[in-house]
Amino acid sequence: MTAVAALLAGVTETRLRKVLLLTCGLAVLIEAGVGVSMMGFFIGNELIGTAAFLLACGGLLFDQAVGKTVPQVNEQLRQIASS
Repeated sequence: MTAVAALLAGVTETRLRKVLLLTCGLAVLIEAGVGVSMMGFFIGNELIGTAAFLLACGGLLFDQAVGKTVPQVNEQLRQIASS
């Protein structure tokens, strides 16, 4: 369900898509934490945690990428990383 909500937030331009993506990222991170507490560490939990982190990062970058091409976004990310 979280993946469907994140997919819809990614392809539609609504005011709440950044909040929705951050909420989905947090929900997946909590899911990974509960999975670790119940089953222990294994590669699946690590991948779910990484996906949650990347989903939250994508949500944070969404407003900065509106109306820009991929090379423009890459240049903006290089400027952020170099400063």
